[in-house]
Amino acid sequence: RQEILEKTGAVLGCAGANLTVNEGEISVLMGLSGSGKSTLLRAVNLLNVPARGNVMVKDGDRMVDVAACDAATLRHMRQTR
Repeated sequence: RQEILEKTGAVLGCAGANLTVNEGEISVLMGLSGSGKSTLLRAVNLLNVPARGNVMVKDGDRMVDVAACDAATLRHMRQTR
């Protein structure tokens, strides 16, 4: 993390994360303080926009990259997913 901060000026909040939650399923994120739990959740709902990578969310039969979709699609995803 320190090396990335020094080279880019960016803080690494969450890296290499993979999260799968099936429809109707309840999940718990557990981890040490500062491990990136809130950062991951904020990336999923785009309260924090990821600097790179994808945030794929299933919408019916299709997968939507909420990090790259238009405002109307994002609004739909937030309201229905």
